[in-house]
Amino acid sequence: MTTVLTKPPSLAAWRAPPRNFLVSQPAALHIYLSHPVVSPAAIERMNTMLDVLRRTGADEQAARRAYGALHTYTIGFAALEASRSRSAPSASEDADGLAQQLDAYTTTEQFRAGLRYLLDGISGSARGESTAEGIEEQPGHG
Repeated sequence: MTTVLTKPPSLAAWRAPPRNFLVSQPAALHIYLSHPVVSPAAIERMNTMLDVLRRTGADEQAARRAYGALHTYTIGFAALEASRSRSAPSASEDADGLAQQLDAYTTTEQFRAGLRYLLDGISGSARGESTAEGIEEQPGHG
């Protein structure tokens, strides 16, 4: 019997604080973007998430790939959100409203929607559903 990942108890604790911290602390974000962070807290967070992902029925490789996707999404989103918050264009620079439209892609709501897409894909994968038709792994890239 396979357990399906819907909303793991530790996910709420994992997703918002790191993203909020990285957006509000540019120096910390710079460190995360410069090299792997292997602090005790980072290792504990990773192990907790891997444990949750394994409980979905994912094997070790699948759990690590799912963690990598969630981790990369969170850090990447935080980097984009932080950079956009520091460089908002003036009204004259955004006459067509494109910058405002693009800013909508870095809201908390958008983060949650994207995270839900990732979790749905991880959950589908744990159930053996094909969720990425047409995407093939390239040698040396996964």
